[in-house]
Amino acid sequence: MKDTGLCNELRKLYNYVTRLGVGDWLPKKRKNRGRGKGGKGKESLVQCDLCGALVPRSKAKKITRTVSLIDPMLARELRQKGAIIPTYKITRYVCIRCAVFYGIVKIRPRSERKKRERLAL
Repeated sequence: MKDTGLCNELRKLYNYVTRLGVGDWLPKKRKNRGRGKGGKGKESLVQCDLCGALVPRSKAKKITRTVSLIDPMLARELRQKGAIIPTYKITRYVCIRCAVFYGIVKIRPRSERKKRERLAL
């Protein structure tokens, strides 16, 4: 029955720590925790197209490309003749780990980290 005393002490410590709000005094690397949702609650998960990890939508990098199924030289000739060539938008979501690993997002020096710019692909 000595375990009950230990359990009670652990329970008291847990209650004390949760009342303090642990997240308030733990160090944070980023003010927004690497996300763009703010305080809006939970959001949907997307799957990384490179590694398959489930990532919150605001944390993933969204890459949109327009793709044509026709060869560019042939497409130019058809456009000159007046044909309309369909293009499709392909949207890919990539987690931060894969984006850094594959060079989609570069690690910038500390002086340039606040600059906001579009992903160039």
